Amino acid sequence: MVAQYRPGRISLSSVSSNRKYFERIYQSSIQDICTENKLPFSRPEIAELAEMVARYTVGYGILEILLNDKRLTDLYVDAPIGQRPLYVVHSEFGQCQTNILYSNEEAQSMISKMRAMSGRPFDEAHPILDFDIPDLDTRLAMIGPPLSSAGPAFAFRLHKVTPWTLHQFIDRKFITPLGAGLLSFFVDSQSTMLVTGSRGSGKTSLMSALMLEIMQNQRVLVQEDSVTGDASIVVEREGRMEKTTVGVLTDSLIEKYGSLNQSGREILFANPESIRVFSLTSGGKVVLMPVSQFMRHKVNKKILEVTTRSGKKIKVTEDHSLFGLKNNEIQPVKTRDLRKGGFIAVPRGIDFERPSVSHCNLLDHLPKFKSGFVVGGPELRALIAGNWNAIRALAKRFGYQRNAIQVWKRNAVLPANVLSELDFSSMNPSELKLKMDKDSKPIPVIIPFTDSFLNLVGLWLADGCYDSNYAVIISSPDCLEPVQETVKVLGLKVRRHSDGFSWMISNTTLVFFLKEILGLKGDAYSKKFPDWVYGLSKEQSAMVLKGLFSGDGSVSKYETAISLVSQELIEGIQFLLLRHGIISRKHKQSLRDHTISLRISSVPMNRKFREHIGFLQEYKINKLDSVCSRNYFHDVTDVIPFSAEDKQAFGNLFSSFNSPDYVTRNYSLGRKKFGSLLQQKTASLDESLFSRFSRLLNAEVFWDEVVSVRSVESTGTFVYDFSVPGTENFVCENIIAHNTAELPVPYMKEIGFNVQHLKTSAPVGGSKQSTEVSPAEALRTGLRLGDSALIVGEVRSTEAKVLFEAMRVGAAGNIVMGTIHGDSAYSVWDRVVNDLGVPSTSFKAADIVVVARPIRFSGSLQRVRRLVQVTEVKKNWVTDPSREGGLLDLMLYDAGKDSLDLVEDNLKESDLFSKVSRLTGLSLEQIWSNIRLNAASKEHLVSLRRNSICRTCWRR
Repeated sequence: MVAQYRPGRISLSSVSSNRKYFERIYQSSIQDICTENKLPFSRPEIAELAEMVARYTVGYGILEILLNDKRLTDLYVDAPIGQRPLYVVHSEFGQCQTNILYSNEEAQSMISKMRAMSGRPFDEAHPILDFDIPDLDTRLAMIGPPLSSAGPAFAFRLHKVTPWTLHQFIDRKFITPLGAGLLSFFVDSQSTMLVTGSRGSGKTSLMSALMLEIMQNQRVLVQEDSVTGDASIVVEREGRMEKTTVGVLTDSLIEKYGSLNQSGREILFANPESIRVFSLTSGGKVVLMPVSQFMRHKVNKKILEVTTRSGKKIKVTEDHSLFGLKNNEIQPVKTRDLRKGGFIAVPRGIDFERPSVSHCNLLDHLPKFKSGFVVGGPELRALIAGNWNAIRALAKRFGYQRNAIQVWKRNAVLPANVLSELDFSSMNPSELKLKMDKDSKPIPVIIPFTDSFLNLVGLWLADGCYDSNYAVIISSPDCLEPVQETVKVLGLKVRRHSDGFSWMISNTTLVFFLKEILGLKGDAYSKKFPDWVYGLSKEQSAMVLKGLFSGDGSVSKYETAISLVSQELIEGIQFLLLRHGIISRKHKQSLRDHTISLRISSVPMNRKFREHIGFLQEYKINKLDSVCSRNYFHDVTDVIPFSAEDKQAFGNLFSSFNSPDYVTRNYSLGRKKFGSLLQQKTASLDESLFSRFSRLLNAEVFWDEVVSVRSVESTGTFVYDFSVPGTENFVCENIIAHNTAELPVPYMKEIGFNVQHLKTSAPVGGSKQSTEVSPAEALRTGLRLGDSALIVGEVRSTEAKVLFEAMRVGAAGNIVMGTIHGDSAYSVWDRVVNDLGVPSTSFKAADIVVVARPIRFSGSLQRVRRLVQVTEVKKNWVTDPSREGGLLDLMLYDAGKDSLDLVEDNLKESDLFSKVSRLTGLSLEQIWSNIRLNAASKEHLVSLRRNSICRTCWRR
């Protein structure tokens, strides 16, 4: 019965953000039905019914009920849908078969909903969709043909709300029981450990699990670095894109939802508005990733401003990391180590999917049209007749004269404020028009977002303005066609302005719509893209850019350019161009006319601009074609900044590599040239190195040259931080900045650990006052804070020396652990010694190196995380631990068996076990008996969990 009261299509917003709106509409509809049929339902019962209707229309149906049970960990809908029941994995009862059959109609509705909410394709060309459902705290993996020949299938996984444990790692096959027992033994024996791996390998989660192995009667000091800032950033909030700043974003969330004060930091341990930021994954893709925590605290530190050749700028502390190229991999680089002529990683493309926005429905914005009128035909006339008594009461409340009501009825007109109080959901909005006052000409309630309309938006941003509240003026005389097509759809006319140059559309309602609904405001200095532009589809954003470049863009002999005086608009153009894989360069502001020039210089980038965007004017298109037709052999703007040593080695790897040019003359190696070299793969290029080169070649990263690193005036600042689990970075100011990984300090405090957090930070801008110390100084301070275990969230720069000092002297008798980027024990030594400046022999202070890595079985697309190496650092070498037998593998991963195996032949050479034996009095047999007992106990707990016997020892 409620279906006939279904509200019209809602545009420019996500389904989840409209949930309350739909529930309100359904409540009103059910109330009308109850009144009409004299049904004795109470308001709470009506609200419950409305919630049920919303669940099965704009919600997730029966799945919503299941996924709200936080005791579930997984839910599976297998293909062919409708022939097998749903399966769930329950934290108490294990895998269970339900009595619920999911219909194909429900599945298709879910597919449409997820495709729209994620903004990503899901079809035969894209048979996989992985999407976070924030309001259910759930991750969805959806597959379809041809990957699933029997039709679509779904797997829902509820997010964890507590830290990982070694038991859970055993359950997920990340580690074997014996491996868990061995690591637990190293923690208990106060060994010093480095946990290493690439981004997204699970090294921070493993560190969290090892921290929980520390005895609770031991004090723990934890130090983490952080990324903070007031830099501009494009984010997704509840499914809608917006451009804001890190500071404004965090401040608004903390002020709205509150925070907890931990070690001087205000922390919001949640993401209540489903914020996602752009982040670089370990696979080299720039994607939207959810933020898990938002933090702010006060600092007072030296600030460095880094400027790149493409005109990007970011302000950071000298100890904060951006990303550079090290050991042929994208790795964090301290800002103080950057020099003019160096390179940092920036996105070369941000290709996120969004569905096309077909229109804007002005009825969704009626409260803003306070003095407006809605004009209609038979449907509005029928609505007035059916709600006559209510309309009379509303007219009296709003102060309208009695005779006005009769005019409304006779002319089928209603004031916007009166209509907004009625249920008009059954009306067809395409039959309605709206005007700001009785004298203005009405325009349709449905404003279609055609290509011409989006061109008009771009033209206005380029060089448009308003004549008070009466007219829209477009000062692009050679771009009349989209203006004419738009006004024709709206039933208006365009005419020449009195200046004899511009075009003018006189209509107060259109002016109000553009200014107050679409947010097209400001003058030449303050114009910017409204947030809804960032949420358009890729093709629609191209139409806005097409209008903008047609209005103020130009084409010279070698490049395409646009000059504007609005800094925000230029930054927005740079971001939107990245959606089409176009890299542009921003130049300094002109002292003569204050304009900022944005240029597209290389032939490949101009060709992309021609293909995806272009111009409205034929003569500009012809000039652009001339630029695109130029031949080019070496793109000097798109290079991979290999070191001189790397290029020297290429001469031995690739026969066609011209060493004199690239080594002697120090030419930069272009991406295109490097790709052609990789096609000549030879036997001297081992598979591991080839795979690393391929990842580097295909990464969505552009290497932007640093043109200056200068110190800027710094006052007391209030800095910001948020955690991006799995990637530890985010894109702000169109630059990839390092971000903090999470260690479970609050959780450990909650369950009784004596933990002290040492916070260091690296601001990106800011505005409020306090002081803060560097990571190295904080680490040395930690050595003076009593007898404690010492945990370092990430080793990145000079604090590495202090960490090894702590391992050798300051924390003797206690465990010292840290995480560091690397893919093997030897690569950790190489980075610590050659990149971070730690003396080679100081590396002996580390007892154990633990390596985690994403694994792809037999060429599969799916990556699973595994612990692949446990290596002892011996003490009897001098120069190179690999050549002198200083690295002893205790456990190695076998992909064929998917198992971390003990290297028993190496155990007799272990110095660490002999040391523990001397210090504890235990024989080697007794030590291994304890390790195997620990492993067996952990395996037993896992088996209890799997068999649903133990219901309290396993926490999600």
